[in-house]
Amino acid sequence: MLLMAGLFFTFWGVYFGFYYIVSYAQETLHLSATEAVNLLILMNAANLPGRFVPSLISDTCLGPLNTLIPCTFFTSCILFLWLGSSTSTSIHLVACFYGFAAAGIQSLYNAVVWGILKPSPADVAAAKDAAAVAAAEAKKRGKEVRFDDEEKGGLGKESGAVVVFDEGKARMKLAM
Repeated sequence: MLLMAGLFFTFWGVYFGFYYIVSYAQETLHLSATEAVNLLILMNAANLPGRFVPSLISDTCLGPLNTLIPCTFFTSCILFLWLGSSTSTSIHLVACFYGFAAAGIQSLYNAVVWGILKPSPADVAAAKDAAAVAAAEAKKRGKEVRFDDEEKGGLGKESGAVVVFDEGKARMKLAM
């Protein structure tokens, strides 16, 4: 159960970048709609080699969980690098590296479930379905996180650890 909760929150964080990079590029960096969507395409293109490299490292050296942890760390670090992206080139670099790092999480979660739970042949379907539900719920909920307006059901600009983009400048606010 703890593993599924961890996977849920991991995927929730991973899909934040996929959901919001296009709107950030259009609203803050004033890129055209075509250029902004190209960021998402670039993320998915970088996703392909990012699925193979961590899996090879996992199989040959570290194991699935010991590879997933650094992939999660690198993905979160790249999200914080997003704060410093103020040009088209910098957001393209962030999109490329984020797509690569996020792919490691996407490709390793099944191996982590099998490695930790070691389900019996009778429980294989249940373990696989539980992991898929955790990932699917996080993907679905990722686009529901709103930071802009408390009256419309969002978290508001000052709750929790929130990245606020005002007039093209990114700031991080920590509030309780």
